[in-house]
Amino acid sequence: GEQEGSYIALQVFEIDPSWIVRAHALNTLREYADANTLKAIKKGINDPYEIIVRTSCHIAGDAADATMVEPLEKFLKEHPEMIRSNYAAQGALEVINVRKAFQRYIAVAADKEADVLKRVDAIRTFRNNKVLPAIPVMLDMVKDASEDEYLRTVAAEVLGWYLRSTEK
Repeated sequence: GEQEGSYIALQVFEIDPSWIVRAHALNTLREYADANTLKAIKKGINDPYEIIVRTSCHIAGDAADATMVEPLEKFLKEHPEMIRSNYAAQGALEVINVRKAFQRYIAVAADKEADVLKRVDAIRTFRNNKVLPAIPVMLDMVKDASEDEYLRTVAAEVLGWYLRSTEK
């Protein structure tokens, strides 16, 4: 099944000497977004091939998993010369580390007394900025039949953008 495919892709990524084969295995793991993906990202961040490092950083941002913070920060400290990969690592950290501005949007989205359109605007912020603490708020909205139908629809649509997050 799906877990078997993920395991095989991880084995290929860890063992195959060819960078192109490992790159394809890494991209395959990206679609699974599971524990094996996280293992590959952690290893990929330290790969000798820059394309694998950069791809690993991008996937870390997609996964938005807090366990990636330490490996990404370590990479940034140890490899300032890898400019494109640094940019990808910084972007991933921005996704993982919820910035204070997003706390305000989460509060507005969760406030049942706030104007529906203001809540919708807050929710749409989470589409391009993957904010993990917003997931339970949006899930509660989608499940709550007393919420505005349009608000629930927008929340469901935004949750679809979290496809590759390990928070499922």
